[in-house]
Amino acid sequence: MTTPTPEAEATPGDAIWNAVRPTLVDLWAWLYVGVSPAIAFATVYLSVASTSGGGDFCDPSYGSAAERDADFRTATLGIAIPSTIMLAVGAVLMVVILRSRHRFARWRTVRIVLALLALALTMAGYAYLLVVSDFTSDCG
Repeated sequence: MTTPTPEAEATPGDAIWNAVRPTLVDLWAWLYVGVSPAIAFATVYLSVASTSGGGDFCDPSYGSAAERDADFRTATLGIAIPSTIMLAVGAVLMVVILRSRHRFARWRTVRIVLALLALALTMAGYAYLLVVSDFTSDCG
């Protein structure tokens, strides 16, 4: 009695799935890149709009500097947490694409390189948000 080989157990659907799978990784990367501007805008807008001064650090509606600092510390976290999560998602997508690069056909290589560059640019945008999300200022 012989043991069946994996090729003998494969179904026609397996060949289709294996041909489509690299495209799915590419699709997730482009979905991340396409949705990121909306997520970044919503993150910044909602975080700044949640402050009592409507985003103005020196607004006279704040009774004390401690109240103002606490309000803007919350806004800073409202930008930093989603940006960090999106950076992590982008890094995971990059790792998945780079680990599965041997499965890509030659004609898809350009598309994958473009996806990696777009991921890097999008991740740089989230890193920039992290850098500029410090709202501390001197109202003198």
